[in-house]
Amino acid sequence: MSEIEARSVSVQRRFSGLLWNSSGESQFVNSASSVAVRAISGLTRVGILLAIARTYGPESFGKLSLVIAIVEILRMFSDFGIDTISIRKFTQTPTAERGELLKWILGSKLLLAVCFYGVAAGALFLLAKGSFEVFLGLIAGLSILFSSLLGAFTSYLQSFFSMSLIFSTTVASSAASVLFASAAIHMKASLLLVIAALPLADALNLILFCSKSDLRLRPRFDVLQTLSLLRESFPVGITSALVILYFRLDTLFVFKFSGAVALGLYSACFRVIEPALMIPSSFSTTAYAVLSAANPGNDSIARAIRIVLRTMWPAYAAIGGFALTALLASREFLERFFPMYLQAYPILMVLSLALVIRSANMGLTSIFNSRGMYSTITRIAAVNLSVNSMLALLLVPKYGAVGAALAALITEGLNTATQLWALAHQAHRARPSLVMRMVNSQR
Repeated sequence: MSEIEARSVSVQRRFSGLLWNSSGESQFVNSASSVAVRAISGLTRVGILLAIARTYGPESFGKLSLVIAIVEILRMFSDFGIDTISIRKFTQTPTAERGELLKWILGSKLLLAVCFYGVAAGALFLLAKGSFEVFLGLIAGLSILFSSLLGAFTSYLQSFFSMSLIFSTTVASSAASVLFASAAIHMKASLLLVIAALPLADALNLILFCSKSDLRLRPRFDVLQTLSLLRESFPVGITSALVILYFRLDTLFVFKFSGAVALGLYSACFRVIEPALMIPSSFSTTAYAVLSAANPGNDSIARAIRIVLRTMWPAYAAIGGFALTALLASREFLERFFPMYLQAYPILMVLSLALVIRSANMGLTSIFNSRGMYSTITRIAAVNLSVNSMLALLLVPKYGAVGAALAALITEGLNTATQLWALAHQAHRARPSLVMRMVNSQR
């Protein structure tokens, strides 16, 4: 065994102790750390974007929101579901072999990130009305490269329930990003400089984490291995693409039918609730890891739902409190801190209700993913995208940004009903198999 391999095994054994000696308490700590990491990153991003909106005006913020939407869509395409299946693969891989698997995943993600950064450049060149928007997107698009590599490391840490190891580097990199953006905004610098704060946070986090931990950025490239990984992640990748299109197409509809100012108001509301969305997302990732490690493919749906509820109840409680606060005090909040967004009060209320339903949907989706039922999730996501697009075309021209929020709320309700129906159907199909196994065991 080489020195590098020996170090890899040593690191993985130390991480393995964190996982296999863990209890529900360590799972909660992992979820809390994951929530904190996502919340800090989300709050940093939201704070920078809202500061831009306050300083540069709603029209500029609306145009920037279009660029950010394109980058976020292509960033999701660059991941293509690899982060999701990586947690399952790491969990089901022997501890001593996870370091090698990490290298292959890093290589695959880097290749995809470079590819879709090029796609982003081409798309912006074709779609943007001016060179300023193109350069703005090229700078913001650098986050595709850095966030893709960070995603591979966080999937590795999730498999050991050890997200706390990346917490301090996230705090430091986010603080540096905020300081950079604050200085640039204070000097009234060009948006081209201010927006660099977003990829800067991911780049610093990656550098600091690799410097602090025993893990190193050593991607390994193999075309066949990458193609194999893509084949496995294809259903999840398609689903992720459909979901991000569902989340971001409303941006295009609002801009087309209501203009840049309305888009600025709508995007501001979405950015306000975005950090809250990280809470159920993080807890659902932990639920997915728990179900993948402890739940055999033939386990009951009822037990899987109980595991999700037991794992995600803090997230559901937090989201319920957030939604209640939004319904009761969002007008006062906007009047005091963001008076230019007071017109967006109805939008914020509707999106807060949609957030509650979306949180429940994340827990249900973790059950499907843990069982490898990616094609089912893909079909559900396709239905959601189609329904949301039709609703947006009907509601946005008449009600503007509020119509887009209503379309999201209705679609999330349909998503919940569809997932519950699919789980009930799966439980009904599994019941005869369970009876046959019981009969055979008694012979």
